[in-house]
Amino acid sequence: VMLGIYYSVVRPLSNVLHIASDKVAQLTQYINTIPGLALNTSSIYSEIELLRVFDNVSSLDGVTSILTGDEIEKIKVLTGGFNFLGLDLLATPKFTGGWILLIPILCLVTSVGSQAFMMFQKGNPMSQQQGCMKYMFLALPLLTAWIAYTVPAAVGFYWICSTVFGFVQTLIMNKFYSPDILNAKAEAAH
Repeated sequence: VMLGIYYSVVRPLSNVLHIASDKVAQLTQYINTIPGLALNTSSIYSEIELLRVFDNVSSLDGVTSILTGDEIEKIKVLTGGFNFLGLDLLATPKFTGGWILLIPILCLVTSVGSQAFMMFQKGNPMSQQQGCMKYMFLALPLLTAWIAYTVPAAVGFYWICSTVFGFVQTLIMNKFYSPDILNAKAEAAH
């Protein structure tokens, strides 16, 4: 899963859009010559930063000499796909602030909420848990929220969606395939 996130979020231009990495490097070098748009090329998120400023530089002659018109259009389409309900999912909550801070908060809330519901549904309240399990109940969601705070918001958004869909799936499975229902069906078959 983490490798998939890496290739889809961290390296979108060279791997997802199949644009040669030397063209991406040339584009990054060109953008670094523009005053006020210097990219951090040492960061693993350098291509995310490139996507963030691409709309501002896509029509410049330097960009059109490096990329073909088709490649420019592919990057514009990809860049537009990272906006959700007015939130720029390419932004990092740690550096951006604003409404994008909802992503790490929702990561924490959905993780804790789904864990708590599953624990209490099984009749396994927190007081009965042993040792480090009590601490892991909050430690793992806090770690998830901290990671979502420090990486592009698309990663945290993915985790929120995954947690919510998993929770709904578990609720549906428990409704139709709970142990009580399965035991009743087994007894009825006898």
